[in-house]
Amino acid sequence: ALVALARAVSGGPEWRVDEVRRTLVGFLADGREIVGERAALALGVLGDDGAVPLLVEMVRDGENARRVSGLRVAPRRRVFAAYGLGLIAARTENADIRRTIARTLRGVLGQGSDEPPFAGLQIAAVRALTAVPLEWERSASEVDGSACAASVDRALDALTAILDVSSPHRGAATRVRAQIPIAMARIAAAGGEPFAASRAHRARLAFDLIERARAAGEDKAVRQSCAIALGWLGRAVAQDVERIVSALEELSANQPDAQVEHLALMALARIAARPGRPALSSRIVVRLERALASNDGGRSSWAALALGVAGRAALDEGGRVSPRTRALLRQCFRHRDVPEFRGAYAVALGLSRDAGSTPLLLKALEGYGAREHELRGHLCIALGLIGARGAADALVEIVRRSQSATDLMRRAPLALALHGDPRAPEVLETAVLDV
Repeated sequence: ALVALARAVSGGPEWRVDEVRRTLVGFLADGREIVGERAALALGVLGDDGAVPLLVEMVRDGENARRVSGLRVAPRRRVFAAYGLGLIAARTENADIRRTIARTLRGVLGQGSDEPPFAGLQIAAVRALTAVPLEWERSASEVDGSACAASVDRALDALTAILDVSSPHRGAATRVRAQIPIAMARIAAAGGEPFAASRAHRARLAFDLIERARAAGEDKAVRQSCAIALGWLGRAVAQDVERIVSALEELSANQPDAQVEHLALMALARIAARPGRPALSSRIVVRLERALASNDGGRSSWAALALGVAGRAALDEGGRVSPRTRALLRQCFRHRDVPEFRGAYAVALGLSRDAGSTPLLLKALEGYGAREHELRGHLCIALGLIGARGAADALVEIVRRSQSATDLMRRAPLALALHGDPRAPEVLETAVLDV
């Protein structure tokens, strides 16, 4: 209720925002941990710059925050306060507020403790920092100036310092380090058009991510994060994109960790989805089609999802999905009957809006028994994404009859909503009331 209240009032009259902020602050001292945590998050959802000083104090476990929340600020409340700061930074037009938030979040990263309770706060700070609008510094002479406190360069330096440090607390440290590559790529990619020196910084980042993804001695979670990060970076930049794509093509095959392969396929799909690069996108699609034909069911199913993502992006930009891609997806769906993989092929057909596969999906939906809730749910999602007229009756009937099937009930209503059938509101309302 606190989060919903904040969302409802956000952006409204100043007097109303002030009133709700005071209400939310009052709940910070609530003895129920979850209420205090949500109150801190709701201050961020509210998007009020006036809440920043208190949230900063909460993140730092400062004296003023202790007076408001009672004794020391609990570690989880500090985590939610950090997320709240990120939400405010993403919306505020006040550059001083952004600098204050960036400095606070970097301060958390620089404290050096990686004990498990503190690791959660560092992870929150890393994620929140990606929400702060940052700009590249114009020159080295400005590095120490307050005007650059919210700079891409400083954020990347703080993140690199954590990524480069090993720790005896391996579990907690790995959890934090695994967040860093994705955050670095997102920050570097979103930092606006860089200057010459900053373009070199991006190139160094791409090189570092590639080397870490290849490093056999690196933690698996960090290598997986690097694969995802290369997708973010490759989608955003023009320079070095060929090198990034080549590295991802290498990572998508013959890796000791299959998950690195799978995530590299999805990273390639992210790059292929970038408009304005037809030759590169075609090259990636061909690579993904080869992976789809693999006898490895896991690799093939991830390639299918990657093709679905790339295909949906092409359709959204007014392009088309290759007939070969759709034919290969249908073939895999027909002949590979392992349920977990078949669900991926179905969703890929849905993402690529293959209306011609509707009869195939409907027939499969009728053929599975009551125990195959998860696969039937994926089939419903596929039909909803396609939006074919012939699927509406089947989806309506499934929603009406699926209350007792938990996995199916999670997906069938979503599929009906995606489909857009005019009966959906009434059917969904009845389903909710029946549950």
